[in-house]
Amino acid sequence: PSTLDLYKLVLAITHSTNPVYLVNFIESNYTDLKDIEENLGSAIYNRFDKIIHFDDLSVKSKIRIGQIAFEKYEKNFNYHLDETTKQRLKESYIQCDNVRQIHHIIENTFALSTILSKVKK
Repeated sequence: PSTLDLYKLVLAITHSTNPVYLVNFIESNYTDLKDIEENLGSAIYNRFDKIIHFDDLSVKSKIRIGQIAFEKYEKNFNYHLDETTKQRLKESYIQCDNVRQIHHIIENTFALSTILSKVKK
């Protein structure tokens, strides 16, 4: 286990009433219940009251999430991407696995594009 795994485990245990920490820990590190118990041991495994499995996002869902995030960052950055960048960005975010990744790729694209436009001036 890495330092990041340990950090996520500590957050999950110390914030047991906040499911975000637990889901983040499990989602990013383990594939099934058996894997969790084998790697963490029964003592920690038995502290989990519920485990929620989420289905993968559909392409349609990713596109809608991306559109909402795109509008948010376009407004926040007060910047408009060119059509080629928009299309490449869409092609990229539909390959993402989760909402967090979609937001990160869109936000990073806006941040980099904004910086590059100011440097070119």
